Amino acid sequence: MPVPQLLEVIAKVNKIHKDIQNSIQEKLATHSVLDEELGNPAYGPATKKHLVQVSSILGLLQEYNLLQDDTCFVELGAGKGKVSYWLAKTLELLRHSSSSVLLVERASLRHKHDNKLDKTDVSVVRIRADIADLLLPEIDTIAKAKHVVGVTKHLCGDATDLALTCLMNCQSSGKDVTGMVMTFCCLHRCHWNTYVGKHFFE
Repeated sequence: MPVPQLLEVIAKVNKIHKDIQNSIQEKLATHSVLDEELGNPAYGPATKKHLVQVSSILGLLQEYNLLQDDTCFVELGAGKGKVSYWLAKTLELLRHSSSSVLLVERASLRHKHDNKLDKTDVSVVRIRADIADLLLPEIDTIAKAKHVVGVTKHLCGDATDLALTCLMNCQSSGKDVTGMVMTFCCLHRCHWNTYVGKHFFE
């Protein structure tokens, strides 16, 4: 990219940041399903940090009325499945027997929480797939659900853009994507070809 064009992009980024920075609010929610776990004195700061983040995700799902029955909760970039585990526990407490949890992860990870997930009363399915190639409406768990809710925790770089595109494509297919709660990381690893906010730079 020529230097003048690069400087123009930088100026646009700075302007966008200035325009929206006061409208972005930090919000930390909690959910009671993790209260006992968070009080475990055996856990160190690192473990508790992740539990606080999961509690906040579940709290936001609750606050925005997204914890409804007959919903498939899709954790994109599910990793070891810790968010899905606590989500399944929450759905159990709510007695949402018609809801399900779908874990999507492209890597094959050890020490997964799947054995714990198998012990819940909620239908849980894990698929190994790249979000870029994922067609949610073609998955049986999604097809059976009335609603779809997306969830991510520390989805890296452009995987967040791919997740947004994936969920919007699901919505366009006719499924009711009622909402999503997403947390981000590694924003420096985003790529222009997958970026969903190109119109901000036009």
